[in-house]
Amino acid sequence: LCCENVINESFITINADDFYGSGAFKKAYDSLCYIEKNNIQISTISYLIENTLSENGGVSRGICIKNGNKLIDIKETHDLMYKGDIIIGNHNNKKVYPKIGTSVSMNLFGFQKSIFNLLNSKFDLFLNENINELKNEFLLPEVIGRENIYIDSTDEKWFGVTYKEDSEIVRKKIKNMVLSNTYPSPLFI
Repeated sequence: LCCENVINESFITINADDFYGSGAFKKAYDSLCYIEKNNIQISTISYLIENTLSENGGVSRGICIKNGNKLIDIKETHDLMYKGDIIIGNHNNKKVYPKIGTSVSMNLFGFQKSIFNLLNSKFDLFLNENINELKNEFLLPEVIGRENIYIDSTDEKWFGVTYKEDSEIVRKKIKNMVLSNTYPSPLFI
């Protein structure tokens, strides 16, 4: 919402502490072209759950409920981690066991500029309901979870900094990508 007055075309959003992979960005670009052509406001790129878990503890992911390339819902699920060879987590304070291959949202969303009408109206409601709740967040998956959303998927492997211990792992992965010429260094010239 802070950028509304400087955005003049379709755009994507990402989390600052996540490494999405170039294949995911290619899919995100393709999804923007698709939603513009088909008059859909929102797209998202999902990941396989097993490609998004931290080695250092549970993580929160949006479990995607979809029908073909239409996203039906996103169920925010917390404390997701491997226990042996199964994945466990919590959704609404109940244990869940997502299967390998489950699609999850990593907040890689594509939007047409017209999304700001929806976001502004929902943000006003959020503020009215949460004005005294300093820790509540205006989360995109909750705001757009019921809209007409085009979903595609990537087989990229996510990595990011959820825990302090993840930082060294991320540094090593990026260094290895630079050494193998998969990731440019310097990133910008």
